[in-house]
Amino acid sequence: MNHDPENLTPLDQATAKRLARLSTVPVDTSALERRLTKAMPPQADSARTSLHFPGLLRAAGALAAVLAIAATITLTLVGGPTPAIASPIQLRQLHRDILAGRLELTAVTSIEQANQEIKAQQRDAPRLPGFDHIQVQSCCLTNMQGKLMAVALLDYKGQPVTLVVASGRDFAHPMGQTITIDSRTFMAHEVDGVQMVMGNQGDLWLCVMGDSSTDDLAQVAAGVHLVD
Repeated sequence: MNHDPENLTPLDQATAKRLARLSTVPVDTSALERRLTKAMPPQADSARTSLHFPGLLRAAGALAAVLAIAATITLTLVGGPTPAIASPIQLRQLHRDILAGRLELTAVTSIEQANQEIKAQQRDAPRLPGFDHIQVQSCCLTNMQGKLMAVALLDYKGQPVTLVVASGRDFAHPMGQTITIDSRTFMAHEVDGVQMVMGNQGDLWLCVMGDSSTDDLAQVAAGVHLVD
């Protein structure tokens, strides 16, 4: 656009005059202010909303807790309680604790003496089985996952071997390598370098574990007479 007054075209002159008149007209913004004020919530209401917000969070948390408890009760009623089963990791730790002296054991010289010691602690405790040509060194009664387990520390070929016996499928883990000796089937595991061999006779289950080879532990397990 040409801004030299002397060289303005008629259209430019008319536009300039119109803009000059508009610049002198006062602008009423009250209507805009009323619309904006009406659209915005009052300050008091906003304060009340912010004050009640923590209460809403607490109410939501309480509702979530109630729903979680209800869901747990429903699962318990529908699916029943989860059985307490000693895991191979817990059994491995039991063996490590025995070797490190963190678990108190009673020194014995025979399986009969070991059973006497265990029965003196708990009359209905699992009974340690007999076995062939294996020296028993010590024993104890322990509780794992709410299940009583009879424990004996054995000496097999100069290596410490832990024998654990319990009633029921308290540490039955049908997985791993299957070993069959004299028509008896055992299951072999390895947890952090500790070899385990598990098996059962009727309702009695055993776990033989140590740093010995799986074959040696299987031989120990096969020599255990869970049922007289």
